[in-house]
Amino acid sequence: MKSSAIPLIIAALSAPAFAVELNDSAPVDMKTVLSGLKQFKEQNETGLRTRRNTAYKQITTAAASNEAASAFWTNAVLAVQFAGVDHQATAVKDWLKGEGEGLKTKEGANAARLHLVWLGLTIQHAAGAETKQLLPAVIDFTRQIEADEAAMGRLGEQIEKNKAAGGAKKPATGKALAEETHAKKMHDNILKTAVSSSVVVQSLQIAEILGDAGKKKKRGDDSASSGWEPVPGSVTGIYNAIILPEFRETRDPRLMDYWDMMLRKGQESLYAGMPAFEERQWTQVNKPLMQWSRAQDLLILGLKNRAVTEMYNLIKSQPLHPESARWIAQLEQIVAPAPSLDPTSLVPGSVAPPAAIPAATAPGNPPTAIVVPPKPAGTR
Repeated sequence: MKSSAIPLIIAALSAPAFAVELNDSAPVDMKTVLSGLKQFKEQNETGLRTRRNTAYKQITTAAASNEAASAFWTNAVLAVQFAGVDHQATAVKDWLKGEGEGLKTKEGANAARLHLVWLGLTIQHAAGAETKQLLPAVIDFTRQIEADEAAMGRLGEQIEKNKAAGGAKKPATGKALAEETHAKKMHDNILKTAVSSSVVVQSLQIAEILGDAGKKKKRGDDSASSGWEPVPGSVTGIYNAIILPEFRETRDPRLMDYWDMMLRKGQESLYAGMPAFEERQWTQVNKPLMQWSRAQDLLILGLKNRAVTEMYNLIKSQPLHPESARWIAQLEQIVAPAPSLDPTSLVPGSVAPPAAIPAATAPGNPPTAIVVPPKPAGTR
C-alpha cells in the first residue's frame, strides 16, 4: 500500500492548483504605514546611538590607564571565552595563571590600552566624525604605537639573550624567559587583532556599530574604501588609509616627515650579519620604491622642480630597477611640453583635461599625482 501511495502523493504535489483562489487583504493606509516606519526608524536610531554612547564611555574609561585596560580586557575574555563557566572553575584558573598572566605585564596591559584607544577612535569614525577632526588623535596614536614598537624591540632582544643564556636550564633565567614570552605573545595578539574581532567588541556586542571600519581586509586587498584601518598595531595601514590621504588632500608638508620616517626605519632594520639578499632587497628595491613615492608626494605639494630632480636622479642611479621603465614613462609625462592647442577648437570657457600620472608601485597605498596643463589664453 505504501509503495502505491507514493506516486499519488507526487502527482498531487506537482499538479497545478488552479482551484485555489488568492485574495488580497483590505486596502492599506500607506500614510499610516509610512508614519509607523518613520517612528520605528527613529526608535532604532535612538537605540543605536544609546548603545554606541554607552559602549564608548565604557571603552574610553577603561583606556585611561594600563591597569584599567588590563582588568577590562580580562573581564571580556572571561565573558566571551568562558561564557557560562564558573569563574572558580579549573579552566578559568588555568587561563588566569597561564595565558592571562600576559595581561598583567606592562607590555600586555599597554597593548590592551592601545587597542581600546583605537577602538574608541573607530567608534567615532563609524558614527560619522570627519577625518580632519580625528586626525590629531590618530597621529598621536601612531606615535604611541611607534614607542610601543621600540619597547617591544628591546623586549625581543632580551628574550633572545635569555635563550642564549640557557633558558630553561637556569631556573631564574627560565622564569624570566617564560614571563617575557607570555608578555610578548599577549601583546602581539591584542595589537594584531582587528577591533571588530576583539573580545571586547564581542562582549559588548557592538560589531555592527563599527561597520566596515572595524573589519580586517582580506589578504591582498589594498583598498581603503572605509577610509580607516581596523588593526590598531598597523602603523603603515593607519598612515595609508587615514593620515596620508588627508595630508595629500590638504597639501600638508608633513607628507615628507612620513617618508623620512619610513626611510629611516628601513635603514635601521639593517644589521650586522644580515643575509645579503635581504640587504639587497632593501637597498636596491624597497628603498628606491619609497624614494619614488616620496618624490610623487613632492609633486602633490606643488614642488615640481624638486620632484622632477629627485625622480630623474633616482632613475639615473637605478637603471636596472624593476620599475625603471615605468618611472621613465611617468617622468616623461611630467616634463614633456603640453601639446599645442588651437584656441578655436575649444568650446568657450573650456580647458584641456588633466593628464594623470599612473600610481607608483610602493608599499601600502602609493600616491597619485595629477599634472594640470596651463589654461589657454582668454579662459578663466
